Order: sequence, then structure tokens, then C-alpha cells
Amino acid sequence: MIDSKRDKEFYSLLANLTVSSMNEKNMEWDSAILNIEIQPGAVGMNGHYFSKNEKIWLEPRGSYDITKKIIAFHKEVTTDGTSKWNKMIFKLWKDNKIESDFIWDTVKQEQIDKYNKEEEDLNPNYKRPLWPWEENK
Repeated sequence: MIDSKRDKEFYSLLANLTVSSMNEKNMEWDSAILNIEIQPGAVGMNGHYFSKNEKIWLEPRGSYDITKKIIAFHKEVTTDGTSKWNKMIFKLWKDNKIESDFIWDTVKQEQIDKYNKEEEDLNPNYKRPLWPWEENK
């Protein structure tokens, strides 16, 4: 459920990104899924859409501005630490219906934390990036 102006603007941004990525291929579509993975200061995106029951991979080309907006939204909704997520699945249908799932992927996060720990052990100057809820501690 979208319940704020901030949410509406964010979902509109993702819908426009998804549709513009599909329109590069000039194909009809029925539904689309945009996957977003986020770590402090970094965003990755991929997805797919369906056209006449065919699954077609989507390579969203988000600008630096879009990445900054995703990071800003994430920071705003997770700062208190009660709604942590490092993955988002954004679903869009041709009739503009949307659905989103926010997920904390523990397995993936443990892999990244292990990498950060190894890096800290090798380089005493390395500081792992902090999540928004860790920044004010």
C-alpha cells in the first residue's frame, strides 16, 4: 500500500525506470519485475518482464540520480532499524497496479559481512560501510 507522497514518488520513479527499460526493446508487455539489491552506498538492479507469456530479461539503466534517490528512500525508511531491507522486489502490471516486497537477505548479508571482516583484517584503514541505522550509534 502506498501511503505517502514520498512512497508515491518512489514507486513512480521505479515504474518509469522499468517501463523506459522495456521500451528500449519496443515490445508489448503484460507485467514486469524489477529487483533491487542495496548495500550502504551501492545499488544493483535487474529484472524481467513478460510479453505474450515470454519472459524477457530487463537491464534497467538507472542514472546516478536514480541510484541516489533509491539510497535516499532506503535511508529514510530504515534509519530507525525497525524495517531493515537489502532487497526489494517491485512488480508492475500494464494497468499500473504495483506491488512491492522488502526483504532482508540474511545469507547474502552474511557473505558481505564476511568479506568486510576479511578486508578489515587485511587493511587496518578499511572501514566497512555503515547502514543508516548504524550511523547514529
